[in-house]
Amino acid sequence: MIRNASVLVTEDEIYVVCDAAGDPAPWINWASDSDRMVARVDPSPTRRQGAFTTRCKVPVGRLTNYTCTAGNLLGRVTATVDLAASLRSSLAQLRKGL
Repeated sequence: MIRNASVLVTEDEIYVVCDAAGDPAPWINWASDSDRMVARVDPSPTRRQGAFTTRCKVPVGRLTNYTCTAGNLLGRVTATVDLAASLRSSLAQLRKGL
């Protein structure tokens, strides 16, 4: 189960973030509209609130959809993040705070 798929913006980098939970522990892949697989991430054995959290750094100039796929022996699920829309939302929130 994917609990959260979102965007994290730091001072100089952009990440797509996926929180996935499962028993057995899930594997997690990231793909974009233009790349079949951006990254395959093996989650850390440390769980945070019962979920594995992964971050995948994305190039600033690639404003596309990113899809997190999490799965294990029992099945798989996906969640898609629209990077352009997420960044617009983040900028709007920053402007409100100024």
